[in-house]
Amino acid sequence: MYRGLLPAIRTLEVNSRHYDELLKESSEILTRLADMLPGMTGLRDLDWQVGQTTGQHNLKRTPAVPIPAPIMQLLPPELRLHTSVFCAYSKESHAQAREFFNCLANKQNLRTLSVQISFIEEQDCLETMRALKKALLSCPNLTRLPLLDIWYPREGAKGLRTAELWFPLGVEPPAPRPFLTISSARHLFSYLRERNESIQRLILHSGAPVPPVASFFASLISREPSWAMRNSITFVCNMIYDGDAEERRLSVTCPDLSTDMNAQLSRLTQQADRDRINPRELHVDRLRLKTALDGPLTMDEWDTWQHEQRVRGRKAYREQNTVLGRLVIGPFKRVLER
Repeated sequence: MYRGLLPAIRTLEVNSRHYDELLKESSEILTRLADMLPGMTGLRDLDWQVGQTTGQHNLKRTPAVPIPAPIMQLLPPELRLHTSVFCAYSKESHAQAREFFNCLANKQNLRTLSVQISFIEEQDCLETMRALKKALLSCPNLTRLPLLDIWYPREGAKGLRTAELWFPLGVEPPAPRPFLTISSARHLFSYLRERNESIQRLILHSGAPVPPVASFFASLISREPSWAMRNSITFVCNMIYDGDAEERRLSVTCPDLSTDMNAQLSRLTQQADRDRINPRELHVDRLRLKTALDGPLTMDEWDTWQHEQRVRGRKAYREQNTVLGRLVIGPFKRVLER
């Protein structure tokens, strides 16, 4: 009898306040739901919110139950999908979240997505952020991000007002696309704020977060910075409120650059017809400027830049020795000749 009413259903909400409640009878419940979905020909909205965000002290027990693949396959393209991803402080939860992000990628019907992620290790951070970025950038009809909460237990919470994201860089060229540049940072900040105006500050990094101790030992082992170290970049995006706080503007700066170089970066960004910077002409302090504008160096550019730095180093060494000879050895010889 109930099947005759299925076409009249316009909104379907799947909601459980506790993770274990659905799993106790998940097989039967989800099987029956998959069986009924084809009959819901009038269905326009699916709101899947299984799991609960209850604050950082309970995150270990609050992962989200993702929409099973058989149900995802039954969803009609005109349906509007609203869902959440709550990633707890465990490798299993990260793996589940990445699987769900990958399932959501390129979904034309994804309209609302809430995200709460707690990171545990560098590799988990990198892989989860890669999957999140893919989902965010590949769903053209995603219009709302009610919750974007990304925090690190060792540093404290980064809540709605501040988000911090890492993007993959790799250890050698070519770097994965799209590159993190000042233009893409500005675009992403605008994109996120269109969907959640609570976000006032966004910090973006290329590469995975590395503990300070690891960075210290890496500097001892390597005689010179690697491609990844030279080509990593960080941007800080802020909403700036002028005057009576009614006027606001978006600010993007690079903390890796000086104040003067940030001003130059801003000027160059506004030049639509500017030429790509030749890495052969760059000193170490200007290499990050190029990375901020155009992205990481290619293999050919990196080889060219390293060769140029070695040539400059040898030239500087010869000039230093020449000056030293004039100041010390010359007068010493004249004393001996007397």
